[in-house]
Amino acid sequence: MVNMENLKKLTDEINFNENDDLGKIEKLLFKYPYYQNLHALYLKSLKNQKRYNYSHILKKTAILTLDRKNLYNWLNKNINSKQNNILEDNIEIKSPKKTFFDWISKDDKSDEKNNQEKIDKFISDNPKIKNLDSGSDNVVLEDNNFDKFEFMTETLAKMYVKQKKYDYAKRAFKILILNYPEKKSLFANEIKKINKLLKNL
Repeated sequence: MVNMENLKKLTDEINFNENDDLGKIEKLLFKYPYYQNLHALYLKSLKNQKRYNYSHILKKTAILTLDRKNLYNWLNKNINSKQNNILEDNIEIKSPKKTFFDWISKDDKSDEKNNQEKIDKFISDNPKIKNLDSGSDNVVLEDNNFDKFEFMTETLAKMYVKQKKYDYAKRAFKILILNYPEKKSLFANEIKKINKLLKNL
């Protein structure tokens, strides 16, 4: 994987005017297609070598770049390529946004220390979940007057028929007649079928 040390070494050794170095960057880009800084190096090589696909790659690199002003300034520097380094500390970043290198090189020890302090404080406080008092506002219904026929569906009524629970099925279809008067004739026919089945038993 390309890390900071390898990238610094690559940028120190690279000659943007040589085809061999361009080939090295292309291989790395094939392996790491979304690595923003490799795209910038590749673009710089294409520009210095005046390649035909420079404008196409410029558009692609501009999309992948967080700070296009830095990319523009870096591409247009007239300094020897060995001294030209995108990792330079003296590049002014006027944008409050952080670049990829800012995120990598940021010293997160202070954040880790703050997080560790928060964890230690939480553990030392030893918080506990309080039990509900018996006189609380939460009411538990002990007397459940649920009628299994209260919520009746046509499917359940048909299941009662398949299970040969004909009394339950007849009661279910009568409830459905009350709930869905538009289907009264359908449910009445189902009750007649059940009565015929009961006579044949």
